[in-house]
Amino acid sequence: KPATAVKPAKVVQISLDEEPLEAREGRRGQKKMKKRPARRPHARLLHKHKHRSQHTAETPSCVEDHDDSNAVRFGESAKPGPAHKKALVPRSELDMTVSDDRNYLRRLDLALAAFVAWCGQQGLPYASLILSGILLAQALRSYGLWLYQGGAPRYAYIDAINAVGHEWEVWKPQLMPAWKVSRKWGTQHPGVSRITIPRVLIRAMVAVAILWGWPHFAACTGVGYVGFLHPAEFTEAHRQDLMLPSDGLYAFTDAFVHIPNPKTRRFARHQHARIPDKALVGLLEALYKGAAADSPLLPYSSYVYRKMWDELLVFLGVPHTVATDGPTPGSLRGSGATDAYIFGEAIDRIAWRGRWRRAGTLEYYLQEVAAQTLLTRLDPEARARIQLFALAATPLLAAIAAAGSWTLWAAAVGITPLQKPPRARSAGPKLAYSKSASHRATRSVTRT
Repeated sequence: KPATAVKPAKVVQISLDEEPLEAREGRRGQKKMKKRPARRPHARLLHKHKHRSQHTAETPSCVEDHDDSNAVRFGESAKPGPAHKKALVPRSELDMTVSDDRNYLRRLDLALAAFVAWCGQQGLPYASLILSGILLAQALRSYGLWLYQGGAPRYAYIDAINAVGHEWEVWKPQLMPAWKVSRKWGTQHPGVSRITIPRVLIRAMVAVAILWGWPHFAACTGVGYVGFLHPAEFTEAHRQDLMLPSDGLYAFTDAFVHIPNPKTRRFARHQHARIPDKALVGLLEALYKGAAADSPLLPYSSYVYRKMWDELLVFLGVPHTVATDGPTPGSLRGSGATDAYIFGEAIDRIAWRGRWRRAGTLEYYLQEVAAQTLLTRLDPEARARIQLFALAATPLLAAIAAAGSWTLWAAAVGITPLQKPPRARSAGPKLAYSKSASHRATRSVTRT
């Protein structure tokens, strides 16, 4: 029958496809291993090569006919081959001095000479001490105790340690006993911070300097106060270190002072100071706009600048020495920071403008000196004189900025620049002033 004939055929087909039971039981428990296909090496590279060959075959005939054998391909040199070595340029002798400040180097030399002389008085030959770091450290320790008992200032001992460490750097790590004496000295007799200069006194000094014909003194004093500068940073600056708004085609309104050799060079090797005072920027434009790049901002030495400083403060009735608790040029940096803090500027911004590496140091300084009141210790006549000239500073600076040139303005008002500052005396009313017209005008205004 057709139905019974189809059914056995189907059973036979299934039995042929299935594996026999005996074979399955014999293979039970054995691990089946998959056979991996063999990999062809560099299959991706062959694929790329094949794709590139197909792309090359489809390029136009105009490209195929082009001969680029002499063309320089991307990434290849115009002259293939080894690079030519540049000739070595000889340099001058390497300067190994500890600082660029000549005054500081002179202090180190004097401190080292004093230490060597003390060693000779004590019967300790210096030539023998430098052969051992332990003996040198103990000698410095005894020298510090001797200075402390004799009432000497602490900086003299610190200069002696630094001078010895700079002279014999191999023994520098072994001078810890000497530094321990210095720390104990500072703990028992801490130093006194510099007297801060209020803004009204700086404005009075600038006004008097302008009336006396000292425009460079007025400009540099204002730059040091507003820019938080050390005295050496503005007394040794040149015109090329000053960037005025006219130099940038008036794209900005502030002035900038580049500091090539900053005292805080650990913060940054090259630093700058910002001068945001518009009236002071006008004076800088009128005074230095057409000056030569190598001309100094202060055309006289720091010694003459200090003499001018003393003369101005004596005229205003303000003490000018450390012994009398008076402000010095070294007070400009901290006084400017204190003034910015009093007028509400943030401490982190002051630290950035003053190039202080740690804001904690600035906070400690501001807490200590912000409460100082220099003006309250002055007599009423001196206070009235300071207030008078401080009020005159703004119109004077505005008139100079409107004239556009210090020379034109000084010639118009009859102010004669002084070539040499008058000598400062100890008392106020017996000052020997110059006979110039500017001094006579200043004295007449003061009497009025």
